[in-house]
Amino acid sequence: MDDSDHPPFLRTPHLGRIHDYILGGSLNTPLDRRVAEELRSRVPILVSLIKRQRDFLAAAVTHMLGQGIRQFVVLGSGLPTAGHVHSIAHRRSIPATTVYVDSDTSTVEQAEIILAGNQRTTVLRGDFMEPETVLASLDRRTAVDRNEPTGLFLIGALDTLPAPRRPHRLIAAYRNGFSRTCHLAGTLLAAPPNSDVSADVGTAAKILGDIGSTLIVRPRGTLHVWLSKIRPRGTAVDTGFAVSELPPAEGTAGQLTFDHALMRFS
Repeated sequence: MDDSDHPPFLRTPHLGRIHDYILGGSLNTPLDRRVAEELRSRVPILVSLIKRQRDFLAAAVTHMLGQGIRQFVVLGSGLPTAGHVHSIAHRRSIPATTVYVDSDTSTVEQAEIILAGNQRTTVLRGDFMEPETVLASLDRRTAVDRNEPTGLFLIGALDTLPAPRRPHRLIAAYRNGFSRTCHLAGTLLAAPPNSDVSADVGTAAKILGDIGSTLIVRPRGTLHVWLSKIRPRGTAVDTGFAVSELPPAEGTAGQLTFDHALMRFS
């Protein structure tokens, strides 16, 4: 079988499937694996950070489930594979509703195939930079009740998109779209102070640019600045997660890292 025999969305490398491979999933192609291995070879810290972002997501989901939250909205979700939100709830035998939101048509098409028959999980095609549209779609097309406690996720979603002019307002639009207690988990690739990560960033940006994706790295602390501007203020939740639990060769000072936060709003 050559590439022409595959569905169109499988004929080129795709960021979601590259992540799937890095995270140990099986829903990827030789083209995806080739790009992932190039990243692993040339920018190993980025591959480690992708894995640690998924570890943080797992810690956040586990905390939210323990707080009684039973519905989750994952913005800029990528493919719902390799230990994503709905599978964490399933492993704990907790009935929970999960909605994955992504703007990429091929991601949504694949996600619909993956989730076929899963009555508690839905995928929506939507640009999370347009919160009013996404919230309206939640009301029309999903079982999410915006009057009930909800867990929101922005895990790596802003790492490949230009920053909105007022990013805290974008995040606040989602938080304020839910009238009850809301937990929000987010991550953002970041550069430590006085560090030179330009070589790694440039290499990763070139590799991802060749498949039509972008990569943006902000100064350390940017995510926390954004979240601090949201009104009413949220309360930070400590999950015990630490990015520093990287292999010594990759987690040394001065390298790429990521901000992470779990906030409770009520």
